[in-house]
Amino acid sequence: MKNRTVIGIVCMLLAVAVCFGVAPLINKAADKKVDVLCAAADIRQGQMITEQDIKVEKMGVYGITATAIKDKEAVIGMYAACDIKQDAILLEANTNQQ
Repeated sequence: MKNRTVIGIVCMLLAVAVCFGVAPLINKAADKKVDVLCAAADIRQGQMITEQDIKVEKMGVYGITATAIKDKEAVIGMYAACDIKQDAILLEANTNQQ
């Protein structure tokens, strides 16, 4: 009977440690934001991308691919390689020099 009590108390202490120690660290890491470029309006394939066509959005780090474009200068003057819908994240594969 004593062993069960000790195991129960240890499990409760571990649960409290996870709840108040580990979970806030994970939430803090998930809250990080990064600026990415999105389409301000629909962009047709072959259309030159101008500053009016793009906007900067703050988004959570998780779910953003490594190919997302973060620098305006890298995309202005390039051409859309495919149709890009409004509010879509601009990716390197969606643009080209032509």
